[in-house]
Amino acid sequence: MASKYHDDWQSSKKTVLQRNAYMFDNELMSDVSFTCGESSRIFHAHKYVLATSSAVFFAMFYGDLAQKESPICLPDADEESFKEFLCYLYTDDCKITAENAIGVMYLAKKYLMSSLTKKCCKVLEGSIKPNNVFLVLEQAIQFDEQ
Repeated sequence: MASKYHDDWQSSKKTVLQRNAYMFDNELMSDVSFTCGESSRIFHAHKYVLATSSAVFFAMFYGDLAQKESPICLPDADEESFKEFLCYLYTDDCKITAENAIGVMYLAKKYLMSSLTKKCCKVLEGSIKPNNVFLVLEQAIQFDEQ
């Protein structure tokens, strides 16, 4: 029986990081999905990857009150920020820009990802200009960052 996935994709991926990157937003073996805000896009994920990166996800999926429903709706997240947040969980890397840093940092704080929060802070610090200084300051206060 033919599979829509390459049957031997693992052999071409030399490292765990490469294999995780292949699984990022991939339906293959996914066991949880998410939607964001008003978007109809479904993000496929793997509880194991999320739970090993975040104590919040661990509690959501494996704690006493584990969430069983899928897709999980995240009304407080935008699609671009959530995509980059997930990418970081799978690859330890993501594209944080001045435009998405606040949204990604919100998710990093919500899911207790301090290393990602620090990356977002660095991007925001580097993007401060006279026309956005008050917005960045307001967000820093809201997120309890200095």
